[in-house]
Amino acid sequence: MRGLRYAWNWIRQNDPNGYLQMQGRKCLNPQDVHGAKWYYANTLSAACPNGFNQEETIKAIWEGR
Repeated sequence: MRGLRYAWNWIRQNDPNGYLQMQGRKCLNPQDVHGAKWYYANTLSAACPNGFNQEETIKAIWEGR
């Protein structure tokens, strides 16, 4: 996801002591996200039918890819 990479790069460029917290699960405002009550970074699958498909992006950022 571009948003995560953008935020990660922006913090690294503008505040070398800054951190970006990437949450795996977060309560959402259901009106803003098509009725979803929770955000899950997991890859969308049968095991996580409400995943937001950001799992691999977070993994790649932490691995430096």
